[in-house]
Amino acid sequence: MQSGRMARVSELMISEISAILLRRVKDPRVKHVTISGVKVAKDLRQATVYFTILIDEIDRKDVLTGLNRAAGFIRRELFDRLSLKTIPHLTFKFDPSIEYSAHIEEILHSLKEETPEDETEES
Repeated sequence: MQSGRMARVSELMISEISAILLRRVKDPRVKHVTISGVKVAKDLRQATVYFTILIDEIDRKDVLTGLNRAAGFIRRELFDRLSLKTIPHLTFKFDPSIEYSAHIEEILHSLKEETPEDETEES
């Protein structure tokens, strides 16, 4: 569990990184990326940025390569936008939670279709 300050920094970084990716990064590999979370280390020198991809056809490795190439630029932009003494070093990781929840939803939907109709109406 993150402390209050680290949680505030994480939330601020989520919104700022999302805005930077949307408006400032020109790499087409990162255009369909959503930042799902940021975990900041206690000393605020390291941050893990979790991302998801909204379009299935996009290769995760290409997106990760694009994000890693843009990490220095994103960090400089964060330095200009945030009033922190140091901007954390950014590490990007794919967040599979959205894909997993979609998979669970498909399973539940298929189970619902296989369930026979309620036979109490025949009485």
